[in-house]
Amino acid sequence: MRAALLCASLCLAGCSATGEPDRKLGSATTQENLKKIAEAIRAHHANLLGARMPRAITDKEGRPLLSWRVAILPFLGDNERLLAGKFHRDEPWDSPHNLSLLSLMPTAYRMSNDPAADGYKTCCLLPVGRHAIFPSGPPPYPTIRPEWCAVVVEADESAAVPWTKPGDLEMGDAALPSGLGGRRQGRLLIGTWGGYGAELDFASDPKAVVEHYVRIPHLGGGGGASTLDGVQIRTRTVYTRYIITRTR
Repeated sequence: MRAALLCASLCLAGCSATGEPDRKLGSATTQENLKKIAEAIRAHHANLLGARMPRAITDKEGRPLLSWRVAILPFLGDNERLLAGKFHRDEPWDSPHNLSLLSLMPTAYRMSNDPAADGYKTCCLLPVGRHAIFPSGPPPYPTIRPEWCAVVVEADESAAVPWTKPGDLEMGDAALPSGLGGRRQGRLLIGTWGGYGAELDFASDPKAVVEHYVRIPHLGGGGGASTLDGVQIRTRTVYTRYIITRTR
């Protein structure tokens, strides 16, 4: 009982369980940020005429230089569009010039109210792995993208990276990848392909949440053929079951 009362009082005071001030952004603010990022990814995708958005800006040899978070800056807003023009896209994220821009972190990528204390890191990562919208393997890549599937997630702080650095949530084939669901005490925040932010009940069934939101549901069919309608019908009940709040 005392422990529960202590936890409740710390939450009201804006402190973590260790008694340290809790600096992370509120759930509603983060959902709005993830929604904005998801919309920018979708706009960038359209600007590429349907081609899959690269996970990084690369050099001629394909080596990653800057994150996709830099690539979508023109679609986040006017200030971010100006910031995008300042980067040397032929240099790595930690070159002297590009590193000087790290502190100009857009608000959409912030994981707390004090980005400097976070080292200008972000928890806004692409989910990468089996059946994710951004697979880690070779082509073919999924062309069917259900509107509820995550294009960006709020990962745990242990997975955070400097916002300009190429780096995302590498899930591999794990049914329950590490780096998810630990930041909000059983809640998971995502930005979806449909362009909204959502807060999911991660605690009740983490594997089901990953399988139905973070990965694209496996689509059957002869010769690799598949239909989105079948997935929508099969998954609609599961989709609504785990949503706590949604921002659109």
